[in-house]
Amino acid sequence: MRDGIETKECQSMKIRVIFADNRKVTLSIFEYWFNLIFWTLPVEVGERITSKYFFNTRDITKRSIKKYIDELFVRPFRTRIRFKSLNNIIDDCLHKLKYINEFAFYLANTINFEDTLDLMKMYPEFNESIHADLSNVPIEDVKNVGMKYANLQIDYIKKSENHCLKDSFRAGEGINPKQFKEVNVSIGSKPDGRGGVYPGIINRSFINGGVSDYVSYAMESSVGRTAQILSKMNVGTSGSFARLLEINNIDTSFHPDPEFTCNTRNFEEVFIKDDTWLKIYDMRYYRTHPEGIDKCIDYKTDKFLIGKTVYMRSPMTCSSFAHGDGICHKCYGDMYFVVRDINPGKIAAELLSAVYTQMLLSAKHLLESAVIAMKWSEGFDKIFEVNMNTITVIEDTDFTGYKLLINPEHIESDDDDDNDITGLDYGEYITSFDIVYPNGDVVTMHTADEDQIYITGDLNRMLKSKKAKELDDGTLCLDLNTAATLPAMFLIKIKNKELSRTLERSKHIIDKSDVTSSFDRNQILREFITTNLEGGLNVNAVHCEVLFANQMRDPENLLEKPHWETPNVPYKILTLNSSLTNNASITIALEFQKIAKTLVSPLSTKKVKASRMDVFFMEQPQEYIGDNGMISDEYNFKEDKEENIVPAVYFYDEIDE
Repeated sequence: MRDGIETKECQSMKIRVIFADNRKVTLSIFEYWFNLIFWTLPVEVGERITSKYFFNTRDITKRSIKKYIDELFVRPFRTRIRFKSLNNIIDDCLHKLKYINEFAFYLANTINFEDTLDLMKMYPEFNESIHADLSNVPIEDVKNVGMKYANLQIDYIKKSENHCLKDSFRAGEGINPKQFKEVNVSIGSKPDGRGGVYPGIINRSFINGGVSDYVSYAMESSVGRTAQILSKMNVGTSGSFARLLEINNIDTSFHPDPEFTCNTRNFEEVFIKDDTWLKIYDMRYYRTHPEGIDKCIDYKTDKFLIGKTVYMRSPMTCSSFAHGDGICHKCYGDMYFVVRDINPGKIAAELLSAVYTQMLLSAKHLLESAVIAMKWSEGFDKIFEVNMNTITVIEDTDFTGYKLLINPEHIESDDDDDNDITGLDYGEYITSFDIVYPNGDVVTMHTADEDQIYITGDLNRMLKSKKAKELDDGTLCLDLNTAATLPAMFLIKIKNKELSRTLERSKHIIDKSDVTSSFDRNQILREFITTNLEGGLNVNAVHCEVLFANQMRDPENLLEKPHWETPNVPYKILTLNSSLTNNASITIALEFQKIAKTLVSPLSTKKVKASRMDVFFMEQPQEYIGDNGMISDEYNFKEDKEENIVPAVYFYDEIDE
């Protein structure tokens, strides 16, 4: 390849390979070289190279490489070979891919519009997508419709003979489909940086005029500065949350014996909603009945579990962990063999908080709008229509006999709301209003989330004029046909589904007393996972369970965990802050921010459990660490014993009178 990659002889060369199971395949020299790299895996564990190790995929992507390594190497050998050794072998294998750089000059390509023009001439559908008009598309659907056109173009490009972007899209590297949409289809909606979206779209792509008018330019350019401001604000939010998670979970450990199974009698009820839920519970042990036998989920073969409720063994209810012996293999699942050399609490906190932090600080995520479609009560769409951020009566419709009712006592104002940081001056708002039908029926109109519905200045003036009647209870009544003459009756804030919303909701679930206490252990896990999935965070469920395992306590003694070997044992789910305050280790409690309160609290006298944090305050921690890596709860400093020195802080079980 080094000598002749640019020659037709090398490019057309074929090599016949005969595998150990006597199957044959003919490969180009490039395919052969790529397979040689991945055959490092079976060779280093003493396996023969059979045809199952043939790397046969049309598109080489990071996902196809991961799938090959997971299915043919990690899964078969994870229980037989320590994962550190497996990682070293994988590293040896992937290290050889660096030699591709030697051929970078021959792999390079240039971007040109001529290739795109050729596709526009050949395929009318491709041409129409380039000139897409999204002006009549509801703003909450603009992004999806734009991506539909973009994906159509990408499919044509990948099937083309020599489009300049073909290999990038096939490999899934070098170009972002969402950014490609803005270049080739439509820039679309833009976030305003205050939790909402500008009430309008940029109905052109960058190759079709882009931001050539003042409004589009203002919308596009403003979000860049907003992203920098939000990044600055989000640093503290995500960093603080990450620190608390890690401190609270640092003393989590595994049971050292992979053959050991705890005797828990409490299981997590999990509804396998869809394929995604099945995937995040892959390699986990479950029962179809609480008294049944343990079975291990295989994502590839157990699709029949979708739509069913199973009883899952979980770190949340592992009796071994509750007694301080570490999470057992069965409660953690077969991923135990993957991460058993790593602190399971530390990796759980890291995985979750790292994704939050990375995405919250990423400008490309902050600059992306994902409009939340408002769900209105039944009957709303038969009378009203929503256009961007305005609500009007359906045009050319006679609503004789219909009345609009608004109770002045229910009207609030942003001016009185000290917590409003939007900076948008919509004036007065309500969360619902009534429509009286000609037959006398009264229907209340509102959104599913009780969103704020702002009263326009025109409607406000009309309600205060003689055109509106005041009923006996003070409610203002207005003929709907009269209100229909207004350009707009109500305004709404277009909401943006930012990742910061996911972080905020997740923090409330895990660390807001009224929210946390509203769930039982099954509900809180389901709500937490659902929130993260909706925010695009696809984290394995076991990591979420480890976090909650460290917040489960005995209601009679908040320093202790419940005895999960007892069926239906009482438990209490503490908030993250409360869990740190009630940590059985005084060192962990002092790491929390409420130091002054901890020092004077009577509860501190009962905190005698050792922690991994203790070693950071010891001159010779190795003298006190046991075989399992943890310090014994009964340790004392050696010099204190020898010299009979009383420590600066000493707690007595009993005080002699």
